[in-house]
Amino acid sequence: HKDLRAPITVVADGCFSNLRKELISEKPSTKSHFVGFLVDDLDLPSPAHGHIVLANPSPILIYPISSTETRVLVDVPGSLPRGEALRHYMTHKILPQIPLCMRSGIGSAMNKERLRSMPNSYLPPSQSKYEGVLLLGDS
Repeated sequence: HKDLRAPITVVADGCFSNLRKELISEKPSTKSHFVGFLVDDLDLPSPAHGHIVLANPSPILIYPISSTETRVLVDVPGSLPRGEALRHYMTHKILPQIPLCMRSGIGSAMNKERLRSMPNSYLPPSQSKYEGVLLLGDS
């Protein structure tokens, strides 16, 4: 066992951080969830650029991740519908707000792809109980 010391330690290990639990007492609260899926060969209005759809009740992010795949991320506020209720929400509430030029491709993928989700958590700023520790970003 070896102890290492530094004047400052930066912790940046993401929203599922194990270190955060050891360093601060506040717990994050989940305000919404991102629901995401991939679309193959989507014709974007501006290829190689990300797109933000200002939808109701929250924004939709659409951006290429490779030369053939586009990621769609939908912010779903409140508690996340489960199973077919989520697919129904996406099809009836979100899809009609997608611009027409992308709606067909996104609709096809939305109905056949696995819809993945992750929580969007809020953690207010707080001070670590340890001197020389900086928690950055999601941690």
